[in-house]
Amino acid sequence: MKRLLGIVLGVAAVGLAVIAPASSQTKTPKLATQIYIGNYGAKWAYDFADVDPANGLYLLTDRDSKGLDVIDIKHSKIAYQVTGFTGNKGKPEISGPNGVFVIPGTTTAYASDVNSVKVVDLATQKIVKSIPTNTSGNRTDGGCYDPVDKVSVWALGDDDPPSIAVISTVSQSVIGRLTMAGADGVEGCTYEPLTKRFYVDIPSDKTHPGGAVDIFNPTDLLAGKVQVEKSIALDGCKPTGNVVGPTLNGAPQLGISCDPTDGGKDGDPIFSLVMNLQNYSVTKIPQVGGSDEVAYSPKTNQYYFAARNWYKSGKTNVGPKLAVLGVVDAGTNSTPPAWVENIPTCSPDAKGGCTSGAHSVAVDPVSGRIFVPIGGVSAARINVYSE
Repeated sequence: MKRLLGIVLGVAAVGLAVIAPASSQTKTPKLATQIYIGNYGAKWAYDFADVDPANGLYLLTDRDSKGLDVIDIKHSKIAYQVTGFTGNKGKPEISGPNGVFVIPGTTTAYASDVNSVKVVDLATQKIVKSIPTNTSGNRTDGGCYDPVDKVSVWALGDDDPPSIAVISTVSQSVIGRLTMAGADGVEGCTYEPLTKRFYVDIPSDKTHPGGAVDIFNPTDLLAGKVQVEKSIALDGCKPTGNVVGPTLNGAPQLGISCDPTDGGKDGDPIFSLVMNLQNYSVTKIPQVGGSDEVAYSPKTNQYYFAARNWYKSGKTNVGPKLAVLGVVDAGTNSTPPAWVENIPTCSPDAKGGCTSGAHSVAVDPVSGRIFVPIGGVSAARINVYSE
Protein backbone atom coordinates (compact mmCIF):
# COMPACT_ATOMS: atom_id res chain seq x y z
CA MET A 1 0.00 0.00 0.00
CA LYS A 2 0.98 3.58 -0.25
CA ARG A 3 1.62 3.44 3.46
CA LEU A 4 1.90 -0.29 4.15
CA LEU A 5 -0.90 -2.03 2.00
CA GLY A 6 -3.81 -5.40 0.60
CA ILE A 7 -4.73 -7.09 0.39
CA VAL A 8 -5.53 -9.50 2.34
CA LEU A 9 -5.18 -12.81 0.58
CA GLY A 10 -5.99 -15.24 3.36
CA VAL A 11 -9.25 -16.22 1.68
CA ALA A 12 -7.68 -16.39 -1.79
CA ALA A 13 -5.79 -19.49 -0.74
CA VAL A 14 -9.01 -21.51 -0.73
CA GLY A 15 -9.22 -21.11 -4.52
CA LEU A 16 -12.51 -20.78 -6.32
CA ALA A 17 -14.77 -22.58 -3.90
CA VAL A 18 -17.78 -20.46 -3.03
CA ILE A 19 -17.93 -20.78 0.73
CA ALA A 20 -21.26 -20.41 2.43
CA PRO A 21 -21.00 -18.18 5.49
CA ALA A 22 -21.32 -19.58 8.95
CA SER A 23 -24.43 -18.60 10.83
CA SER A 24 -24.30 -15.01 12.00
CA GLN A 25 -22.78 -14.75 15.44
CA THR A 26 -21.40 -12.18 17.82
CA LYS A 27 -18.57 -14.23 19.30
CA THR A 28 -15.40 -12.23 19.68
CA PRO A 29 -11.91 -13.62 19.10
CA LYS A 30 -9.59 -14.12 22.05
CA LEU A 31 -5.81 -13.98 22.15
CA ALA A 32 -4.68 -17.61 21.87
CA THR A 33 -0.90 -17.25 21.64
CA GLN A 34 1.94 -14.99 20.52
CA ILE A 35 4.72 -15.89 18.10
CA TYR A 36 7.91 -13.90 18.69
CA ILE A 37 9.82 -12.91 15.56
CA GLY A 38 12.78 -10.79 16.66
CA ASN A 39 13.97 -7.75 18.58
CA TYR A 40 12.90 -5.23 15.97
CA GLY A 41 11.07 -2.87 18.33
CA ALA A 42 7.88 -0.87 17.88
CA LYS A 43 8.83 0.15 14.31
CA TRP A 44 9.03 -3.41 13.00
CA ALA A 45 8.65 -3.15 9.19
CA TYR A 46 6.23 -5.92 8.18
CA ASP A 47 3.47 -5.76 5.56
CA PHE A 48 1.21 -8.23 3.74
CA ALA A 49 0.49 -11.79 4.69
CA ASP A 50 -1.18 -14.83 3.15
CA VAL A 51 -2.34 -18.18 4.49
CA ASP A 52 -1.73 -21.50 2.76
CA PRO A 53 -4.34 -23.72 4.46
CA ALA A 54 -3.40 -26.85 2.48
CA ASN A 55 0.08 -26.86 3.98
CA GLY A 56 -0.81 -25.16 7.27
CA LEU A 57 1.41 -22.12 6.67
CA TYR A 58 1.11 -18.38 7.32
CA LEU A 59 3.47 -16.18 5.29
CA LEU A 60 4.37 -12.65 6.37
CA THR A 61 6.51 -10.17 4.43
CA ASP A 62 9.16 -8.94 6.88
CA ARG A 63 11.47 -6.16 5.73
CA ASP A 64 13.61 -6.32 8.86
CA SER A 65 14.45 -9.97 8.15
CA LYS A 66 14.73 -9.18 4.40
CA GLY A 67 12.38 -12.00 3.62
CA LEU A 68 9.28 -14.07 4.24
CA ASP A 69 8.55 -15.32 7.74
CA VAL A 70 6.89 -18.72 7.22
CA ILE A 71 4.87 -19.81 10.26
CA ASP A 72 3.75 -23.35 11.10
CA ILE A 73 0.10 -22.68 12.02
CA LYS A 74 -0.45 -25.93 13.94
CA HIS A 75 2.56 -25.44 16.21
CA SER A 76 2.50 -21.60 16.31
CA LYS A 77 6.19 -21.23 15.51
CA ILE A 78 8.51 -20.05 12.74
CA ALA A 79 9.11 -22.92 10.33
CA TYR A 80 11.73 -21.05 8.27
CA GLN A 81 12.53 -17.73 6.59
CA VAL A 82 13.13 -17.12 2.89
CA THR A 83 15.58 -14.24 2.55
CA GLY A 84 17.05 -12.35 -0.40
CA PHE A 85 14.78 -9.29 -0.59
CA THR A 86 15.80 -5.62 -0.39
CA GLY A 87 15.01 -5.25 3.29
CA ASN A 88 14.15 -2.20 5.38
CA LYS A 89 15.65 0.96 3.84
CA GLY A 90 13.97 3.36 6.23
CA LYS A 91 10.99 4.13 3.98
CA PRO A 92 8.39 1.58 2.88
CA GLU A 93 8.39 3.05 -0.64
CA ILE A 94 11.95 1.81 -1.28
CA SER A 95 11.86 -1.36 0.85
CA GLY A 96 10.76 -4.96 0.43
CA PRO A 97 9.25 -7.53 0.54
CA ASN A 98 5.71 -6.13 0.47
CA GLY A 99 2.83 -8.13 -1.03
CA VAL A 100 2.59 -11.92 -1.07
CA PHE A 101 0.32 -14.76 -2.12
CA VAL A 102 0.64 -18.54 -2.44
CA ILE A 103 -0.72 -20.24 -5.55
CA PRO A 104 -3.30 -22.72 -4.20
CA GLY A 105 -2.31 -26.36 -4.48
CA THR A 106 1.37 -25.63 -5.04
CA THR A 107 4.50 -24.73 -3.10
CA THR A 108 4.98 -21.55 -5.14
CA ALA A 109 4.59 -18.07 -3.70
CA TYR A 110 4.87 -14.65 -5.32
CA ALA A 111 6.24 -11.77 -3.22
CA SER A 112 6.88 -8.20 -4.34
CA ASP A 113 10.10 -6.25 -3.82
CA VAL A 114 11.77 -3.09 -5.08
CA ASN A 115 11.47 -2.99 -8.91
CA SER A 116 10.29 -6.60 -9.01
CA VAL A 117 8.08 -9.50 -8.02
CA LYS A 118 9.98 -12.57 -6.87
CA VAL A 119 8.91 -16.19 -7.33
CA VAL A 120 9.57 -18.29 -4.22
CA ASP A 121 9.78 -22.10 -4.04
CA LEU A 122 8.56 -22.95 -0.55
CA ALA A 123 9.77 -26.54 -0.92
CA THR A 124 13.39 -25.49 -1.34
CA GLN A 125 12.90 -22.28 0.66
CA LYS A 126 14.53 -20.19 -2.05
CA ILE A 127 13.81 -17.37 -4.49
CA VAL A 128 13.87 -19.00 -7.94
CA LYS A 129 13.07 -16.03 -10.20
CA SER A 130 12.84 -12.23 -10.17
CA ILE A 131 10.29 -10.61 -12.51
CA PRO A 132 11.14 -6.95 -13.34
CA THR A 133 8.15 -4.62 -12.87
CA ASN A 134 9.58 -1.08 -12.86
CA THR A 135 12.88 0.79 -12.81
CA SER A 136 12.07 3.70 -10.49
CA GLY A 137 13.72 2.27 -7.40
CA ASN A 138 10.31 2.09 -5.73
CA ARG A 139 8.62 -1.04 -4.49
CA THR A 140 6.00 -3.11 -6.17
CA ASP A 141 3.33 -3.32 -3.48
CA GLY A 142 0.35 -5.61 -2.97
CA GLY A 143 -0.91 -8.17 -5.45
CA CYS A 144 -3.93 -10.39 -6.04
CA TYR A 145 -4.40 -13.60 -8.01
CA ASP A 146 -6.98 -15.19 -10.31
CA PRO A 147 -6.44 -18.98 -10.12
CA VAL A 148 -8.65 -19.74 -13.16
CA ASP A 149 -6.88 -17.51 -15.66
CA LYS A 150 -3.56 -17.74 -13.79
CA VAL A 151 -2.99 -14.01 -13.87
CA SER A 152 -2.17 -11.53 -11.10
CA VAL A 153 -2.44 -7.77 -10.63
CA TRP A 154 0.20 -5.77 -8.74
CA ALA A 155 0.15 -2.20 -7.43
CA LEU A 156 2.95 0.25 -8.18
CA GLY A 157 1.36 3.01 -6.16
CA ASP A 158 4.56 4.84 -5.21
CA ASP A 159 5.62 5.58 -8.78
CA ASP A 160 4.72 8.93 -10.34
CA PRO A 161 2.31 8.43 -11.96
CA PRO A 162 1.15 5.26 -10.20
CA SER A 163 0.35 2.17 -12.23
CA ILE A 164 -0.54 -1.50 -12.12
CA ALA A 165 1.39 -4.40 -13.60
CA VAL A 166 -0.24 -7.62 -14.80
CA ILE A 167 1.80 -10.81 -14.39
CA SER A 168 1.03 -14.22 -15.89
CA THR A 169 1.94 -17.03 -13.52
CA VAL A 170 2.26 -19.31 -16.54
CA SER A 171 4.96 -17.33 -18.36
CA GLN A 172 6.14 -15.69 -15.09
CA SER A 173 6.38 -12.37 -16.89
CA VAL A 174 4.65 -8.99 -17.11
CA ILE A 175 1.98 -9.17 -19.82
CA GLY A 176 0.44 -5.72 -19.39
CA ARG A 177 0.54 -2.38 -17.60
CA LEU A 178 -1.81 0.53 -16.97
CA THR A 179 -0.81 4.00 -15.85
CA MET A 180 -3.36 5.41 -13.39
CA ALA A 181 -3.07 9.06 -14.42
CA GLY A 182 -4.35 11.45 -11.77
CA ALA A 183 -4.59 8.77 -9.07
CA ASP A 184 -3.16 9.32 -5.60
CA GLY A 185 -1.60 5.87 -5.44
CA VAL A 186 -2.95 2.34 -5.88
CA GLU A 187 -3.93 0.28 -2.87
CA GLY A 188 -5.45 -3.13 -2.05
CA CYS A 189 -6.90 -5.57 -4.56
CA THR A 190 -8.65 -8.90 -4.66
CA TYR A 191 -10.16 -11.34 -7.17
CA GLU A 192 -13.80 -12.42 -6.74
CA PRO A 193 -14.69 -15.79 -8.34
CA LEU A 194 -18.45 -15.37 -8.94
CA THR A 195 -18.19 -12.07 -10.81
CA LYS A 196 -14.81 -13.19 -12.22
CA ARG A 197 -13.34 -9.75 -11.72
CA PHE A 198 -10.44 -7.99 -10.00
CA TYR A 199 -11.31 -5.17 -7.58
CA VAL A 200 -8.58 -2.56 -7.04
CA ASP A 201 -8.70 0.27 -4.48
CA ILE A 202 -7.84 3.79 -5.63
CA PRO A 203 -7.57 6.13 -2.61
CA SER A 204 -8.29 9.25 -4.67
CA ASP A 205 -8.20 10.55 -8.23
CA LYS A 206 -9.42 13.58 -10.16
CA THR A 207 -12.81 12.04 -10.83
CA HIS A 208 -13.26 10.40 -7.42
CA PRO A 209 -11.71 12.57 -4.67
CA GLY A 210 -13.16 10.30 -1.98
CA GLY A 211 -11.74 7.19 -3.59
CA ALA A 212 -13.00 4.41 -5.83
CA VAL A 213 -12.91 0.70 -6.53
CA ASP A 214 -11.74 0.03 -10.09
CA ILE A 215 -12.93 -3.21 -11.69
CA PHE A 216 -10.82 -5.20 -14.17
CA ASN A 217 -11.88 -8.12 -16.37
CA PRO A 218 -9.22 -10.90 -16.56
CA THR A 219 -10.28 -11.61 -20.16
CA ASP A 220 -9.19 -8.09 -21.08
CA LEU A 221 -5.91 -8.49 -19.21
CA LEU A 222 -5.03 -11.72 -21.00
CA ALA A 223 -5.82 -10.06 -24.34
CA GLY A 224 -3.37 -7.28 -23.57
CA LYS A 225 -6.17 -4.74 -22.92
CA VAL A 226 -5.36 -3.44 -19.45
CA GLN A 227 -8.32 -1.15 -18.91
CA VAL A 228 -10.79 -0.25 -16.18
CA GLU A 229 -14.13 -1.92 -16.92
CA LYS A 230 -16.01 0.09 -14.30
CA SER A 231 -15.13 2.49 -11.51
CA ILE A 232 -17.29 2.66 -8.36
CA ALA A 233 -17.03 5.91 -6.38
CA LEU A 234 -16.64 5.75 -2.60
CA ASP A 235 -17.64 8.92 -0.78
CA GLY A 236 -14.96 9.97 1.72
CA CYS A 237 -13.56 6.47 2.13
CA LYS A 238 -10.05 6.67 0.61
CA PRO A 239 -9.89 2.86 0.36
CA THR A 240 -6.77 0.99 1.37
CA GLY A 241 -7.60 -2.73 1.40
CA ASN A 242 -10.40 -5.09 0.43
CA VAL A 243 -11.42 -8.72 0.79
CA VAL A 244 -14.14 -11.01 -0.57
CA GLY A 245 -16.82 -11.77 2.00
CA PRO A 246 -19.85 -14.11 1.90
CA THR A 247 -22.39 -14.34 -0.90
CA LEU A 248 -25.75 -13.07 0.40
CA ASN A 249 -28.98 -13.38 -1.57
CA GLY A 250 -26.89 -14.32 -4.61
CA ALA A 251 -24.66 -11.26 -4.37
CA PRO A 252 -20.97 -11.46 -3.43
CA GLN A 253 -19.86 -8.98 -0.76
CA LEU A 254 -16.63 -6.98 -0.55
CA GLY A 255 -15.26 -5.72 2.76
CA ILE A 256 -13.43 -2.41 2.22
CA SER A 257 -10.94 -0.72 4.55
CA CYS A 258 -11.18 3.06 4.53
CA ASP A 259 -8.59 5.50 5.83
CA PRO A 260 -9.73 9.11 5.37
CA THR A 261 -7.17 10.12 8.04
CA ASP A 262 -4.50 9.92 5.30
CA GLY A 263 -4.58 13.45 3.94
CA GLY A 264 -8.09 14.06 5.23
CA LYS A 265 -9.38 17.06 7.13
CA ASP A 266 -9.69 17.27 10.91
CA GLY A 267 -13.14 16.10 11.91
CA ASP A 268 -13.73 13.96 8.82
CA PRO A 269 -15.75 10.84 9.72
CA ILE A 270 -13.87 7.53 9.87
CA PHE A 271 -15.60 4.29 8.88
CA SER A 272 -15.44 0.96 7.06
CA LEU A 273 -17.61 -0.34 4.22
CA VAL A 274 -19.19 -3.56 2.97
CA MET A 275 -20.16 -3.44 -0.71
CA ASN A 276 -22.74 -5.55 -2.55
CA LEU A 277 -21.04 -6.52 -5.82
CA GLN A 278 -24.35 -6.99 -7.60
CA ASN A 279 -25.73 -3.44 -7.27
CA TYR A 280 -22.71 -1.69 -5.63
CA SER A 281 -24.73 -0.52 -2.64
CA VAL A 282 -22.70 -0.13 0.56
CA THR A 283 -23.23 -0.64 4.26
CA LYS A 284 -21.26 1.82 6.36
CA ILE A 285 -19.68 0.62 9.62
CA PRO A 286 -19.00 3.82 11.64
CA GLN A 287 -17.61 2.05 14.74
CA VAL A 288 -14.23 1.23 13.17
CA GLY A 289 -12.06 2.75 10.45
CA GLY A 290 -8.67 4.19 9.64
CA SER A 291 -7.75 0.67 8.56
CA ASP A 292 -5.12 -0.68 6.24
CA GLU A 293 -5.79 -4.36 5.58
CA VAL A 294 -8.92 -6.44 6.13
CA ALA A 295 -9.54 -10.20 6.24
CA TYR A 296 -12.66 -12.37 6.18
CA SER A 297 -13.20 -15.68 7.98
CA PRO A 298 -15.75 -18.09 6.47
CA LYS A 299 -15.54 -20.08 9.71
CA THR A 300 -16.90 -17.24 11.85
CA ASN A 301 -18.54 -15.15 9.10
CA GLN A 302 -16.68 -12.10 10.36
CA TYR A 303 -14.50 -9.36 8.86
CA TYR A 304 -11.38 -8.25 10.72
CA PHE A 305 -10.20 -4.69 10.07
CA ALA A 306 -6.60 -3.80 11.01
CA ALA A 307 -7.37 -0.22 12.07
CA ARG A 308 -4.15 1.47 13.08
CA ASN A 309 -5.55 5.00 12.57
CA TRP A 310 -8.80 4.70 14.52
CA TYR A 311 -9.97 7.53 16.78
CA LYS A 312 -12.52 6.69 19.47
CA SER A 313 -14.46 9.81 18.48
CA GLY A 314 -14.92 8.37 14.99
CA LYS A 315 -13.47 11.59 13.57
CA THR A 316 -10.04 12.36 12.09
CA ASN A 317 -7.63 13.89 14.63
CA VAL A 318 -10.33 14.31 17.26
CA GLY A 319 -9.38 12.80 20.63
CA PRO A 320 -6.77 10.09 21.27
CA LYS A 321 -5.55 8.00 18.37
CA LEU A 322 -6.00 4.27 18.89
CA ALA A 323 -5.10 1.07 17.07
CA VAL A 324 -7.60 -1.78 17.07
CA LEU A 325 -8.64 -4.95 15.33
CA GLY A 326 -12.22 -4.21 14.34
CA VAL A 327 -14.54 -7.23 14.36
CA VAL A 328 -17.58 -6.95 12.07
CA ASP A 329 -20.28 -9.57 11.58
CA ALA A 330 -20.58 -10.07 7.81
CA GLY A 331 -24.36 -10.55 7.92
CA THR A 332 -26.73 -13.15 6.49
CA ASN A 333 -29.44 -13.27 3.84
CA SER A 334 -31.75 -11.56 6.33
CA THR A 335 -29.42 -9.42 8.45
CA PRO A 336 -26.99 -6.68 7.37
CA PRO A 337 -23.32 -6.48 8.38
CA ALA A 338 -22.85 -5.12 11.90
CA TRP A 339 -19.97 -4.09 14.15
CA VAL A 340 -19.17 -6.45 17.04
CA GLU A 341 -16.08 -5.22 18.89
CA ASN A 342 -12.76 -3.37 18.67
CA ILE A 343 -9.77 -5.20 20.16
CA PRO A 344 -6.79 -2.95 21.08
CA THR A 345 -3.61 -3.85 19.19
CA CYS A 346 -1.11 -1.58 20.93
CA SER A 347 -0.25 -0.47 24.44
CA PRO A 348 -1.82 2.89 25.38
CA ASP A 349 0.38 5.94 25.80
CA ALA A 350 0.15 8.48 28.61
CA LYS A 351 -2.72 10.26 26.86
CA GLY A 352 -4.81 7.13 26.44
CA GLY A 353 -3.94 6.68 22.76
CA CYS A 354 -1.03 5.18 20.84
CA THR A 355 1.34 6.29 18.15
CA SER A 356 1.48 3.05 16.15
CA GLY A 357 -0.46 -0.15 15.82
CA ALA A 358 -1.26 -3.22 13.76
CA HIS A 359 -2.10 -2.68 10.09
CA SER A 360 -1.82 -6.27 8.76
CA VAL A 361 -4.25 -9.15 9.28
CA ALA A 362 -4.81 -12.58 7.72
CA VAL A 363 -7.08 -15.53 8.53
CA ASP A 364 -6.69 -19.30 8.26
CA PRO A 365 -10.05 -20.39 6.75
CA VAL A 366 -9.68 -23.89 8.21
CA SER A 367 -8.96 -23.19 11.88
CA GLY A 368 -10.38 -19.67 11.92
CA ARG A 369 -7.18 -18.39 13.55
CA ILE A 370 -6.46 -14.70 12.99
CA PHE A 371 -2.87 -13.46 12.62
CA VAL A 372 -2.02 -9.87 13.57
CA PRO A 373 1.67 -8.77 13.54
CA ILE A 374 2.52 -6.15 16.18
CA GLY A 375 5.74 -4.29 16.88
CA GLY A 376 6.71 -4.06 20.55
CA VAL A 377 9.06 -2.08 22.74
CA SER A 378 11.43 -5.04 22.88
CA ALA A 379 10.24 -7.85 20.61
CA ALA A 380 8.20 -8.04 17.42
CA ARG A 381 5.44 -10.64 17.63
CA ILE A 382 2.41 -12.05 15.86
CA ASN A 383 -0.74 -12.09 17.96
CA VAL A 384 -2.84 -15.16 17.15
CA TYR A 385 -6.56 -14.91 17.96
CA SER A 386 -9.18 -17.63 17.90
CA GLU A 387 -12.78 -18.22 19.05
